[in-house]
Amino acid sequence: MYIMKLTKTFKELCTPAALYFVISVIAIIVALFNGMKLMAVGIKAIFVIIYTFFLDFLCRKGFKSVSWFLVLLPYILMLAIFLMAFFKIKEGAENMGAPPEVASAVAAEKISDICTSNPNDPTCKKKESFGVMTKPMAMAAGKNQQKNNK
Repeated sequence: MYIMKLTKTFKELCTPAALYFVISVIAIIVALFNGMKLMAVGIKAIFVIIYTFFLDFLCRKGFKSVSWFLVLLPYILMLAIFLMAFFKIKEGAENMGAPPEVASAVAAEKISDICTSNPNDPTCKKKESFGVMTKPMAMAAGKNQQKNNK
């Protein structure tokens, strides 16, 4: 009976609230498998329930677009931060004398090296190659050095 009531409640949620709830439940399950403490998972679950009903409340009051914005905002911000970091690293590689195609590859490699989830987590495999030139970059820098010496 209780599960049927939850199913009915879930079906009555507006689309942004339901999407947020599903994504959050998946995130909680992943967090459990990654060793997150039960107390933290419980607090997150309570927050998810409250925030889901807040999003649904906004939808019912006619603010469905605000609800969508609040659901998508974290993903938009993550994309913006990722793109800014990518282009800054690419710019830095180009300033070191790397050709644009090599600079793009270096930026992609550096972005993938950064562990953004939790840098203090011992399972985070963060490579310590920042500041080390890759072979194509070293070759490009060497060519520029030879040009400057002439």
